[in-house]
Amino acid sequence: MRAGLALALVYRPRVLFLDEPTIGLDVSAAKTIRTFVAEYSARTGATVLLTSHTMADVESLCPRLILVDDGAIAFDGRRDELGALFAPTKLIRVTVIDDDPDLSPYGEVLRRDGNQWLLRVTRDVVPATTARLLDRFAVADLSVEEPSLENVMDQAYRSLRRTKDIAS
Repeated sequence: MRAGLALALVYRPRVLFLDEPTIGLDVSAAKTIRTFVAEYSARTGATVLLTSHTMADVESLCPRLILVDDGAIAFDGRRDELGALFAPTKLIRVTVIDDDPDLSPYGEVLRRDGNQWLLRVTRDVVPATTARLLDRFAVADLSVEEPSLENVMDQAYRSLRRTKDIAS
C-alpha cells in the first residue's frame, strides 16, 4: 500500500482516491499513513476520496461523509450531522463523591461501578442534565461523549434497512 501511495503522489494529484488505505497494516503504520494523507491534503489542497470500513481512517480523514446504500446516496454531510440524525443520544460519564447516590432519574443507566456512572441521555437534554448533576451532587469528574462513529454508522444503516422494510 505504501509503495502504491507513493507512486500515486508522484504526479501531485488534485484528487486522491483511496480504497481501504490502511487494510492489513499494523497500528503504527496505519497511523502514519493517516497522518501523511491528512498533511498531504492540507498542504496541497488535494481532495481525498476515501472508501473504508475502518472508522479510525474515516474519523481522522473525513470531515464530510457520504453513505451509499444499495447504490444510492443515503446521507451526505458532516460527521456531527450524521450523529445528530442517527444517534439521538449522548453519553454522560460522571463520578460523584456523595455516598450511595442514585443517578437513575438523570438518564438511562448503562453502567455503574461504585460512584462512577455511565448515563445515556437524549441530545436535547444534555446541557440541562449536566447542570442538574453539578447542582445536586459533589462531582469529581464529568464528561459528555458522542457515540462512536462505528455506533452511529450502525444506527444509520439499521435505520435505512428499517425504512426499506417498511416501504416494501
